This record gives sequence, structure tokens and C-alpha cells, in this order.
Amino acid sequence: MHLLSYNCVLCDLNTEETVQHLFLECDMARSYWGLIGLTVISSPDVLHRFKSFKIQIKTPFFMKIILIMCWCILTTRMTPSTEVSLLAVCVGWTFSS
Repeated sequence: MHLLSYNCVLCDLNTEETVQHLFLECDMARSYWGLIGLTVISSPDVLHRFKSFKIQIKTPFFMKIILIMCWCILTTRMTPSTEVSLLAVCVGWTFSS
């Protein structure tokens, strides 16, 4: 598919939207991770970044938290107009589980 632009629509970095950018490098994604107390480390290795999340979360259900936040980021990307309400649902679910 040919698009006019492949740049991320959620941030001002004027960067091509890749999977790594969408979930780990986009300003919006970093702010989402920050809302649940996680810091996205700088590393070219994506697996190392997710291992860092595991260390920061310190719970046996860390993968569920990571997957829910990825779902929140992706859903926000697909429907940016509902960002605030969707984020509230996602963060509320994550902290209450």
C-alpha cells in the first residue's frame, strides 16, 4: 500500500512509524509507559528494552501488563480521538489488577 506519509501521527519527531517506534520510541508511547512507572531505556535491542520492563515491574504477571499497555498504545494509534478515555481505562485496569 502506498501512503502519502509513513511518519508517526502521534508525535512530533517526524519519524517513520515502525513497530519499535510505535511501542517504544514515540513520545506518546513513552508517556504511556511512564504513567505506570516504567522508563523506556535507550537500547538498539528491543528484547533488552522489554527485559528492562520485566525488571522494573517485579511481578509474576509482568507480561500481562506489557501486553495491555501495547494494546492501549495500538488502540490509541488506530483511534487518536479517544486517547484520553482509553488511556484512563487501560491505566485503571493495570493498577487495579
